[in-house]
Amino acid sequence: MGHHRRAGDFYVFFATGSEQPAVIPRIIRWEHFYQGQALRYAERGTNEMQRSKQWITLSVVLVMVAVSAAAPVINQSGTALARQTDQPLVFLKDGDIWSWNGSAVTRLTTWGYNERPILSPTGQWIAYNSWAQITIDAVSAGQPVMGFIPSNIWVMDPRTGTSSAFRAADQPANAVLNGDIAQTRAVMRGTPTWSPGGDQLAWVELAVPESFYQLVVFDMSSRTSRVLVSGLPSPFADGGFIPVHDVIWSAKGIIVVNLAVNSATSDFEETLYLYDPASGAQISVGQIGSSATEFPFQRELVMYNNTEYFGVLYPSGKRFLIEPASLQQQDMPALPELISRFVPDNSATAFVGASIDANSNLTKTWTVVYPNRTQDDLLNFTGEDWNIGVAPDGRAVAYFSDALHIWRDGQISTVPGTEGVASPWDVGLAWSPTGWRVRTDWPGTGSGSGGSGGGAVACTLAPRLSIGASGQVLPGLPNVIRSQPRRGTDSPIIGEIPGGGVFTVLNGPQCGPEGRYWWQVTYQGITGWTAEGQSGIYWLQPYQVSPPPVTCTLAPRLTVGSTAMVLPGLPNVIRTQPRRGADSLIIGRIPGGGFFTVLSGPQCGPEGRYWYQVNYNGVVGYTAEGERGTYWLAPFGCRASPLPRLAPGMQAVVTPGAPNRLRSGPGTNYDTIGQIPGGGFFTVLSGPQCGPEGWSYWRVQYGNQVGWTAEGDGGTYWLEPYQWVPNPVPTPAPVTCSPTPRLQVGVAGRVLPGEPNALRSQPRRGSDSALLLNIPAGGIFGVESGPVCDSEGIWWWRVDYQGVKGWTPEGQAGVYWAEPYPGDGPGTACMISNLAIGATGYVVPGPANVL
Repeated sequence: MGHHRRAGDFYVFFATGSEQPAVIPRIIRWEHFYQGQALRYAERGTNEMQRSKQWITLSVVLVMVAVSAAAPVINQSGTALARQTDQPLVFLKDGDIWSWNGSAVTRLTTWGYNERPILSPTGQWIAYNSWAQITIDAVSAGQPVMGFIPSNIWVMDPRTGTSSAFRAADQPANAVLNGDIAQTRAVMRGTPTWSPGGDQLAWVELAVPESFYQLVVFDMSSRTSRVLVSGLPSPFADGGFIPVHDVIWSAKGIIVVNLAVNSATSDFEETLYLYDPASGAQISVGQIGSSATEFPFQRELVMYNNTEYFGVLYPSGKRFLIEPASLQQQDMPALPELISRFVPDNSATAFVGASIDANSNLTKTWTVVYPNRTQDDLLNFTGEDWNIGVAPDGRAVAYFSDALHIWRDGQISTVPGTEGVASPWDVGLAWSPTGWRVRTDWPGTGSGSGGSGGGAVACTLAPRLSIGASGQVLPGLPNVIRSQPRRGTDSPIIGEIPGGGVFTVLNGPQCGPEGRYWWQVTYQGITGWTAEGQSGIYWLQPYQVSPPPVTCTLAPRLTVGSTAMVLPGLPNVIRTQPRRGADSLIIGRIPGGGFFTVLSGPQCGPEGRYWYQVNYNGVVGYTAEGERGTYWLAPFGCRASPLPRLAPGMQAVVTPGAPNRLRSGPGTNYDTIGQIPGGGFFTVLSGPQCGPEGWSYWRVQYGNQVGWTAEGDGGTYWLEPYQWVPNPVPTPAPVTCSPTPRLQVGVAGRVLPGEPNALRSQPRRGSDSALLLNIPAGGIFGVESGPVCDSEGIWWWRVDYQGVKGWTPEGQAGVYWAEPYPGDGPGTACMISNLAIGATGYVVPGPANVL
């Protein structure tokens, strides 16, 4: 979503996207996610934003999940201990809050449009986001509400249910949700977070039509709220994607995490803002992740040596602790553990890690360590940390995958009535207040076990360095230098080699107890040990003054003309060129699970990735297949199905004619449980899954029925995206464009001082005219064709700005936004300069330039 004066407009995109032989449809509201992986909008990989296993994206509407605060681990207090005996397991399923007391499941709400519960640090309250009534009213009227979803914040005691519930945040008194954003007045809110003491809540909200983000704090005692910070920096947004920031309340202040595109590099970067919870004053601001380096796949507040840090874990195995106020970074000596804050020293713990599966896809792994610290079990669970929790007594761990499972002393049971969850990203749980910490007293930690409690493991990454030669840290994250060839308290950090840093190899390799090869090196006078890599990913490489040509080693799996998909997890970006860099702009994104058509490729890019030219929903550009042994794309092999056009969260309709069968599972071998008539519209919950007959099936909700229905056969579609058309309006009078055009084809133009000009794919505003970029004030462009008068009275010209071609407006209502470039009149058109005063330039290969 953009808010630009010059035809950048503030708008909401609405979604557009049978097996031939029935209320308000429930639309999945995706939590405003980040959690360190959601919305890593870049190509992904070790030097890019990494993917997570959890499928938490959707194609038309994407809203970010805010991470609940993992406040510092608290000591056992009288209040906390008193509440252990009646602490239920609270979970989200089917849009409602439920509880389980160890024997019976109780439904606490009957709304059907709630989001995951966030437990207070004392365990007394849960807070959760919930669709507002105006959202439901709009849906019942047949108006899709994807993108901007007005919501409220509720608070409830899970022991008493709705009798104790109250609304902490409501819609404005004159709230209205309309297909025309100019007529909408409402507030969309992110997932709330608790203060460390549990006496306050915080969240970020987006108000429309004002179109600003603000940080709000709610006081539980007075039950009043106040705007702590207004005008928060705007996150990255595009058509159908309206984000809300992460909010994490730490002991150092309230952390707001923003993801945006760096205008200079065209890469995504994640920035941490720390605010004083009393005054709203900004304490610190700094970058914590960038697609130019490596994006964390897990991040949370972590206690280490009685100090609270912002912990980040990377898929390559590197991990760091960041002090929020100073933003000083240090190595994380062991994996963080998730524990119950009721019994922090006698709790089963859960560790999260990253691994590459048999298909070379990156996935999360979760390991439970027994309270006795002598045994551990690898769980059959690859989800996010809001789907795993620890029991109040610390003796059990719960996790949500296909059902709600309970691990206790190595035995796993299933909570009755929770089976058959087909959308594990639409669930969440809270059992006891939990926290993350890094211990220094684990068995083996002193010898560098990394805090896992396990013994030595084999080193499988083949060494590539050699003694006496030079090595180099791969671009991206730094490598630490330790006193010993291992991690642990007896091997302190004595230095750091930045990404790209060159060093001399003195000795090695030695296989450390964590499965890494270590080399003794010297770097700028510091001599110590640094690791070569982990989990199949190299951190170091032999250094060559003239590096060899880049080769792409990941075997291509896609073919021209075929259908393919982004693997579940993070999105893939679409660029203007088959490479990264400032000259290859981001023009779109394909969400995890999104389908596209392969137009050409592969091309081996300068960073060692294969790139394909693709078409995704009309956006044509280049996207990368993967990096360093990890695939991000996969062929789609549903042999008898047309290219999928639907996506989770979308409203769709059965094409006119015969009805579509609604089945209990994805295939004709499942029972028919109903029908959706021709023209009947429904909500897509999850999918697709390939049935045994080769059809693509989607899990949908039609009325009160939830089941699976097929998208089509061969080249025939039985389902299509539902396009909402508002009530007819009188035909408007002819529009006259003004002011009089001054630009000319073949002549350079320039954006006037002030705000930037939008560059769009079509000569108009609207959902079918993608915003390619903004031409800054003073930006010079070449005019190729035009002008075209649109329905709003704006003249548009097709222009070329730094290699990106599109349409930009000249002005409106007598006001010019662009002008002919001074001195570049008819017959004197010049090539657009790509130099800048103070920069360094060079003559391109070929004939010399005369000076």
